[in-house]
Amino acid sequence: MKLIIEHTLFLTEKEEENKKNGKESDLTEEEKQNIAEVVGVSSVKYADLSQNKQSDIMFEWDKMLSFEGNTAPYLLYTYARIQSIFEKK
Repeated sequence: MKLIIEHTLFLTEKEEENKKNGKESDLTEEEKQNIAEVVGVSSVKYADLSQNKQSDIMFEWDKMLSFEGNTAPYLLYTYARIQSIFEKK
């Protein structure tokens, strides 16, 4: 399980770098690592819990870390957006 989480963290960090598209990030390396860890671990947990318990589990990294659809990163992103709207009011 530790290997799965480490690989997920690596892919999450890579996805974050790809999403920047040349933009300079105002996050520190520690903040980036923390975000990658939260998203990575949440992705593994959510993917595990959303599987049918009676069928074989198939890890699909791209699907698990996607910011679209029924995934943990999408839910976390949506939650963060909603919180930012509430803060502006």
